[in-house]
Amino acid sequence: MIDKKSTISVFGGNGFIGSNLVKNLAKLDIKINVIQNTFSKHDNLFLCGFPGQICTIKFNDSKDFYKNICSNSDYIINLIGTLREDKQKSFKKLHIDIPKQIAHYATKYSIKKLIHISALGIDKTHRISFYAKTKLNGESELLQNYPNATIIRPSVVFGNNDKFINNLVNLIKILPILPLINKGHVFFQPIFVEDLADAICKTLLTNNQSFNGKILEIGGPDKLTFLEILNYIFQNFNKKPHYLPINYNIIKLLSHLSKFIKNFPITPEEVDLLLINNTVNEENLADALKINLTPLKYYINKHLKSFQVDKS
Repeated sequence: MIDKKSTISVFGGNGFIGSNLVKNLAKLDIKINVIQNTFSKHDNLFLCGFPGQICTIKFNDSKDFYKNICSNSDYIINLIGTLREDKQKSFKKLHIDIPKQIAHYATKYSIKKLIHISALGIDKTHRISFYAKTKLNGESELLQNYPNATIIRPSVVFGNNDKFINNLVNLIKILPILPLINKGHVFFQPIFVEDLADAICKTLLTNNQSFNGKILEIGGPDKLTFLEILNYIFQNFNKKPHYLPINYNIIKLLSHLSKFIKNFPITPEEVDLLLINNTVNEENLADALKINLTPLKYYINKHLKSFQVDKS
């Protein structure tokens, strides 16, 4: 059990995964530092806990900042990462430099446990994806500086305000024909964001020493092809799907427009993710933690109205 006087710092705690995680952590009756680079719609998180329990802190990439956070924390969870880099948030900085600094100062100030959230499949795509390469290198730097860290690699994450199902829905709304890469045959093992948050909390609380220094994979209950996911969304919208098979090189070239158009629907990194299966290799962390996983199809059925798609 974690002492009530403990402090946990969550880097990237106001994001999609972080906001759900912080709500779970608030139940532990401990102090929570939500470290964020920008303010977002999740900044009402302090309302989840008792007065003074949750503190939001503006991220500052300086040695003094890391020293201050780590010297005043007992546990650290790092969620920082992106699929869309820019001048302010490069893959190298977010995926390698920041984890390295966190791990270095976590060791220096004897942090009791460090959990790092990475991404499933990066060991398969690192030769073609700079995103995956930096993610993989970041894991290595983290373990070199804090050998007992626990790294969790989730498959694609879905839930309210996600960038997976919601992006697909938006494309279905505006495109009469949906481009399809690799015939949609790549497999995913989507995991519900609340299940992932539960898994992170249970990993934090466990006394299982076998998790130390390990890379753990986690996915949802079903392995579905990208085409199956699209067809199911169309089916629930009472719409007939229309697809246009598109060559990898063409969509890869077009995806570079995302560097200039902020809301362009796909990035080069996301194109690469549609080439290789994104499923758990061996043991699913969710099974080890005995988590009752939520199927993607159940979520789509339950939250269909929230997508506000015209069914006509």
